[in-house]
Amino acid sequence: MFKKIFITGVDGFVGIYMARYFLEKGCQVAGTSWSFDDSKTIQEIKKDASVEKINILDSDSLVRFIKKQNPEAVVHLAAQAAIPPSWKDPAGTLRINNEGTYNLFFGIQALNRDIPILVIGAAAEYGHVKCDGSLISEEDRFSPDNPYAVSKIAEEMIAYQYYLSHGLHTVRARPFTHVGPGQDSRFVCSEFSRAIAQMERGLIPCEMRVGNLEIRRDFLDVRDVITAYDLILEKGKKGEVYNVCSSKGTSIGEILQLLQSNSEKKIKVIIDENKVRKNEALAIVGDNSKIKRELGWTPKYDLEKTILDMLDYWRERV
Repeated sequence: MFKKIFITGVDGFVGIYMARYFLEKGCQVAGTSWSFDDSKTIQEIKKDASVEKINILDSDSLVRFIKKQNPEAVVHLAAQAAIPPSWKDPAGTLRINNEGTYNLFFGIQALNRDIPILVIGAAAEYGHVKCDGSLISEEDRFSPDNPYAVSKIAEEMIAYQYYLSHGLHTVRARPFTHVGPGQDSRFVCSEFSRAIAQMERGLIPCEMRVGNLEIRRDFLDVRDVITAYDLILEKGKKGEVYNVCSSKGTSIGEILQLLQSNSEKKIKVIIDENKVRKNEALAIVGDNSKIKRELGWTPKYDLEKTILDMLDYWRERV
């Protein structure tokens, strides 16, 4: 077990879960924060972890903080992590996700230590490769359909380049769609959950504007993602990449139906063309056989319970 772990983007959705996870294991946690907000959650993390507000594009500050912390393992979560903003600012997305990753590696090289570095890719890299819903393995080609996906491919390749060129202990994860309580409402499961909670309070009309409900994704509880990342850090082979997924496809419509069936409100569903992404992959479902076989990981959380936990999370907050 690592005694000291460094997490970029520790104040993000996954970062907060990861910080809690490693703190509970008795690790020292340090990390960078983008917003450094005053939410109760991040304040709790800052009591036990060393957190600094650092823009990963600020190379000098990032390198200085990494050298000061001198970690035994690194998880790189900080990123522009959503597809819609990447269309509005492709260059900015590439800068954050790629230049920021190079800055991180500058800092790691300055440590002059052989430590595992986990760089997080995304299922979006696969894009249209298998739109029929068949399982996508790590051997399948990239087929990105948006600037965010392109930036994550490049981010992964930076990590792979440092493995090949400098012999660094880089490992990569390609997480598929992960969800859970606390996720930003820009993402569909959280968006639906928050809206239904608002409808139940009478805050908004009982109408749900949606995009293409036939889209199928491989949904996974964020807590399962965290245990996968831990195993990849501890046991993953240098230079390798691992899908983190459930190997089961679920449509957006099925998610909405589950939420509707657990609310007494009758909700009118309206297809909004502004929410339909042009050229979006119809299905992205992963093959998790490699991470199961090589690292012994298996998901434990039931998706239905995860989605209903998200609904309850928003019910408490609206």
